[in-house]
Amino acid sequence: MASNIFGRYIWLIDTLRRHKRLTFEEINNLWIESCLSYGEGDELPLRTFHNYRKAIKDIFDVYIECDVKGGYKYYIDEPERLEGDSLRSWLIDSYATLNQIQADKKLEGRIIFENVPSGNIWLTTFAQAMRNGYVVEITHQGFGKDY
Repeated sequence: MASNIFGRYIWLIDTLRRHKRLTFEEINNLWIESCLSYGEGDELPLRTFHNYRKAIKDIFDVYIECDVKGGYKYYIDEPERLEGDSLRSWLIDSYATLNQIQADKKLEGRIIFENVPSGNIWLTTFAQAMRNGYVVEITHQGFGKDY
């Protein structure tokens, strides 16, 4: 259960980003269909949902609020803050995609991923160089192109 708690937080953020405003009942229905529930078809307990909201606020600085007057619909407060933060938005998008593929075992073997060299090999090196004020010269060559 606890092994994918981070994934569950991301799922809730991503769900509210896509649907904008949802009641708890609508969130729960999407949760049951998501393959992230604790057991097949298990509902999302209300208390757990509120614990997730608190953790999301603490970890991601994303506030999930409830519009009491608008039918008790939950939404991301100030979504432009999240969308304006490209790193945080990229992280959530990337993890949401991973979540979807890992959670749905029916997709196993139906999606083929291309092996593309990852930027993380050099990211630490370049970040360290920038912190130290070094100038780095980069020559770029597109994947699969011979120059």
